[in-house]
Amino acid sequence: MTSIKEQYICQTENNKELKTDLDKFINDQILELRKELQTKDISNLKIVNAANDAEVKKEFLTEDASNIFVLKEGQKNSHYFLIENGKIASFSVMNKGRIKIFLLLCR
Repeated sequence: MTSIKEQYICQTENNKELKTDLDKFINDQILELRKELQTKDISNLKIVNAANDAEVKKEFLTEDASNIFVLKEGQKNSHYFLIENGKIASFSVMNKGRIKIFLLLCR
């Protein structure tokens, strides 16, 4: 789990207490995602850049959706990812009406 976080997930190191809570959150989210994906037929999954999908793009309040990716199962949007500087900055979203907002892991 640690190597996944270090290699692929953006992390903050400024506040030790916050880092401990954030590490727990990230671990829990990775385990949940892994568990869910094990039940899926991976041949039905694809990753789509939101900039190339008008339906996904309009779910976010941003002009540039090139750093937003969605894991789709058929036509259904399954999980959203925000990529910054080559690492996952978020894979957790909140729904605010019809708009999705990323919960950032680092800044």
